[in-house]
Amino acid sequence: MRWSREGRRTWCTGLALLATTVAAGAQTEREDFIAAGADLLSQDQVAEMFSGNSFQGEIWTAYYDETGRKATRIGDRVVERTWWVEDNGTVCQTLNRTGETACEPQFYQLGDVYRSFRDDGSLLVEFTMLPGNPEGL
Repeated sequence: MRWSREGRRTWCTGLALLATTVAAGAQTEREDFIAAGADLLSQDQVAEMFSGNSFQGEIWTAYYDETGRKATRIGDRVVERTWWVEDNGTVCQTLNRTGETACEPQFYQLGDVYRSFRDDGSLLVEFTMLPGNPEGL
């Protein structure tokens, strides 16, 4: 089949319009989580939630004590760092090897699931809270 120049132009314009429509209708993972009823946690809520509790991700558990010590277990390895909460609700920590600061963006909660997202709205981390320090970290 041979397409005329006008036919190709019309087909390309239609394809571009379809791609734009699909992209405009797509939501980020953050928007989906908020639409499902998730709440953005304030600085006070984050500080209260983290202080003295543990969090469990897919392959790790981290304990944040009240003095600013964080201990994370991944397999048999435990890494200790210093942690704090910034005014905007981000949780920061000092990296041991470099002394640099790394911060996780704001946290959202839906039921017992907590998530943090990258700037583009994609999922950065998901975890659940374990009250206290059940793993003795």
